[in-house]
Amino acid sequence: MSDLDDLHFRFVEGGLYKRKIQPRYPSKSAYTINGKFNEREYYLMARAITWETAHKDIEQQKSKNVAATRFKITGVSYDKNRNNKNYFRDDAPPEIKALAKNLNDRTNPLWDKAEQYFNEPEFVYKIKQVRIFNHGA
Repeated sequence: MSDLDDLHFRFVEGGLYKRKIQPRYPSKSAYTINGKFNEREYYLMARAITWETAHKDIEQQKSKNVAATRFKITGVSYDKNRNNKNYFRDDAPPEIKALAKNLNDRTNPLWDKAEQYFNEPEFVYKIKQVRIFNHGA
């Protein structure tokens, strides 16, 4: 079985607009209390302002029929663990791995700890090609 048999997506298409509106952020001093800068709060606020400004900018450009630069990213994603038949990861302690002998019996108190060792999907994303199209293409 090849990676292509595990294909999760084939491509992503989108458009990019040139930034016309610049975000306006409050000063860092507004996030400094008693000489201590609250970096997390400032970062979250800056992300929100950036997101809001970008959406307003794109909306305005779309309303004026400004053409975006189109792109297409071709790639694959697949679950690295798809063919792994083990219920628990390799790094699980032996007493946790032993629970896999009877998956229907969840009475053992170790099941609470076992959840952190489940062999869950692990997606790998690989970009194969990126194409940029001229306006109007």
